Amino acid sequence: MTRPLHAPSWYEILGLPRDASAAEVRRAHRELIAELDKEAGTDAPVPKGDDKPSGAGKSEPKTGKSESKTGEPKTGKSESKTGEPKTGRSKESREGTGGERRKRRAEADAAFAVLRDPALRREHDMVLDGDFSFLDASQADPDLAGRSVDTCSLCGAGPVAEASLLRVTGAVLLWKRTRADAPLCRGCGLAVYRSFQDHSLKAGWWGVAAVFYNAWATLQNLVSGRTYSRLDDPESPEIEPAPSPSPLDPSPPLVRRSGPWFSGGLAAALLVVLV
Repeated sequence: MTRPLHAPSWYEILGLPRDASAAEVRRAHRELIAELDKEAGTDAPVPKGDDKPSGAGKSEPKTGKSESKTGEPKTGKSESKTGEPKTGRSKESREGTGGERRKRRAEADAAFAVLRDPALRREHDMVLDGDFSFLDASQADPDLAGRSVDTCSLCGAGPVAEASLLRVTGAVLLWKRTRADAPLCRGCGLAVYRSFQDHSLKAGWWGVAAVFYNAWATLQNLVSGRTYSRLDDPESPEIEPAPSPSPLDPSPPLVRRSGPWFSGGLAAALLVVLV
């Protein structure tokens, strides 16, 4: 299975296998939210002024110096049982933990939203398999129409560009084509470009007419890939339900894939035969 993700999949966020049922998705989401709420309760600061034990309404007459239970004068710093000063959790530490917990909760809610929606879940499964055919406008799911053109169609990040990418499979007389013409961020755009171009360079030459169409398609892909490479690195200010939980990992580069080498070898063999 191809898995071109930087971050865990929506399934992994909820700790589920890909064949999980709708009931298992609901249960996993509910349990994760309960766990995060429990963690939030343990990190809550101790209230001041209202935590006196019962019977503590009257105090002993105050002397000039306060003393501990052992009769020793108290110092300005409280000490732990080992004699070391207590440090406690700083406010910054609690806020950092709270921010991480809010992020995990947002991821859990987004994962639940994707996996309970049949159309979004199907697209997420296709991304995990390296199949981006749903980006073809002619094959788009009508249930997901009306998506924003300002964010990436795969991960919801930005900035984006919209350039045509073609994936060609040759046949004896004609060819099969898949087109991606949706707005994509830099990471997702390069990942789809390299996937489509690698396939076309291996499978697009098999046919009389396909040779000419594939030659044009590979040139078109080069121009589109250049467009995506010029974009800034993607940023996603909020975690939203999307086919991918993060921008796709475009590695490895095209020169380290088999497509360009296969096409080069095929061209060299053809040249030897003709000469």
